[in-house]
Amino acid sequence: MWRQFWKGQTVTETDDRGDLKIQALTVFLLKPTIKKFEQALDPDLKPTLITLKGGLGFNGVAYWVKGSNNPPRWKDFLLEGTDDTLDGLENRHQSVLVMIRTGRPARTFAFVFGYARSFLKPTSYVTDFGLKVVMNVVDPDKLRCVDSAILEEIPVQTRRQASRVSAMELFEVDKDSDMLRSLVGTPMETLPDGKKPRLGKVIAGSSNLALRLGIAFDELGDLCKDLLDFYQRDDYKRHGFDWVDHLRPVKDKDLIEKLDMALLGAIQAKDTSHVYLAPPEIIDWEDFDGIRFGAAKKATPVEFDIEELYQQRDDPTAWGLDDLRKKGLSIVSRTGGLDDKRFSLYRCLLFDHTLGTERYVLTNGAWYNIETSFAAKVTAFVGSLPVSGVTLADFDKAIDKSEGDYSTRICRGNPDFALMDRKNVKPTNARTPVEVCDIFTRALQFIHIKPFKASSTLSHLFSQGAVSADLFQVDQGYRAEAKKKVAMTNKSLAGLIPTRSGQIDMAPFEIVYAIIWKSHAGSGPWQTALPFFAQLNLMQTAQRMRLKSFNVTLKLIEIA
Repeated sequence: MWRQFWKGQTVTETDDRGDLKIQALTVFLLKPTIKKFEQALDPDLKPTLITLKGGLGFNGVAYWVKGSNNPPRWKDFLLEGTDDTLDGLENRHQSVLVMIRTGRPARTFAFVFGYARSFLKPTSYVTDFGLKVVMNVVDPDKLRCVDSAILEEIPVQTRRQASRVSAMELFEVDKDSDMLRSLVGTPMETLPDGKKPRLGKVIAGSSNLALRLGIAFDELGDLCKDLLDFYQRDDYKRHGFDWVDHLRPVKDKDLIEKLDMALLGAIQAKDTSHVYLAPPEIIDWEDFDGIRFGAAKKATPVEFDIEELYQQRDDPTAWGLDDLRKKGLSIVSRTGGLDDKRFSLYRCLLFDHTLGTERYVLTNGAWYNIETSFAAKVTAFVGSLPVSGVTLADFDKAIDKSEGDYSTRICRGNPDFALMDRKNVKPTNARTPVEVCDIFTRALQFIHIKPFKASSTLSHLFSQGAVSADLFQVDQGYRAEAKKKVAMTNKSLAGLIPTRSGQIDMAPFEIVYAIIWKSHAGSGPWQTALPFFAQLNLMQTAQRMRLKSFNVTLKLIEIA
């Protein structure tokens, strides 16, 4: 991400001292378990050893893998248009890895030149090194680029870039749901303790640190000592980055292996309290008839149910980690045959696990570390949300194939309910219609219904309710059309929809999020048993809606 800022700059630049050329450096901090340089190398690598001269002030070594001449991919295409043989039109890549061990206790740093990152084992380096260094030394008012991911069932990668140095607020990062992936900015001239970081004018950090500064080779040892100091600080908490500890993707391969073993143990024990099944991608639920495990001939019922996995003929108690990654499931279509959506079982597992004092969540094949106090804050908020007093029958799997079937059944013959499922309304001056709700009631309740199948399914439910409520409050044309839709199935309720111009008072209305789910026994409210990501999304949605004075409630529709 930092190349875009340095494109066109050359090594003929000099630093502020005027005596050293600017050198671009990319640095990794190796894990404390790396005691010998060769421990960090890819075992398939056959490098040439470069001996460093003595008197440098640090212990180090360099490795060189000689590049081979390869024609560019587009050479054959050009040959179609010329009789010239284009001799000499070839690429040659050279890569060198320099490793330095210094400090007390000693730590190893790797400087990569060319494509030398590939020389390192993916499990050999610390994955938050560069990002943490930048957060500790960057001027929070002089940021250039922020890469983040929205933490949902399927994380959405986002890059926000400013045309000039700017404060964090300009980048509109959601501190409750965004994970910071990388950061580019200008270092502070002086740190809070008076130390002056000499790191150049622009630094960029993710797993590695990228910087440009005037430096001599024999100064690399002192640079490493400074970088280790910057990494070990917690100044970032006072620079406005304290929120990054709430949600962190786990990249450490050794830690992931431990977490995977905990997941395997839970599945072998047939745990239903912490392990869930969920589709990793968006699915057309109206055409969904179940899932098929591996080569099984019969699909499961409509919901993703971990108990169905435990009951299959291939007993999970005898599985290993390879089974989680290699075994798959297929989506079965109601219209016949197998859909082309097929996933590995590992990607379809949701798992909530505490290791030591840290809480981890697996979703869509990736692990995340959730700060304990933040998880407690989310669960407390969700547990405090009121439960709606509306009476809703249980979901009967024998006759209810979808939430649409369910809504139709419970509205039939009920004078207090108006069926609104699929009765979409176009907002004024908009092209895309919006579903007002699934059921509108005489008690002025907009009931939005979805079965729990994944956090992403519920995020759609919460978004649907929020968008509809916003439009109903401010759009007179939307309310008028909604009134017509209500009248189609229950004329007596249509008069409850106001059609006057301007914004209306939403205090008399209630937005009900009704979740079809087999509740789990526990001491707390049922909604606190939802997977963490679903709780987080619910908290964020409810907070935004409360700011607009919307009355938000929850309702559990039990599966019979």
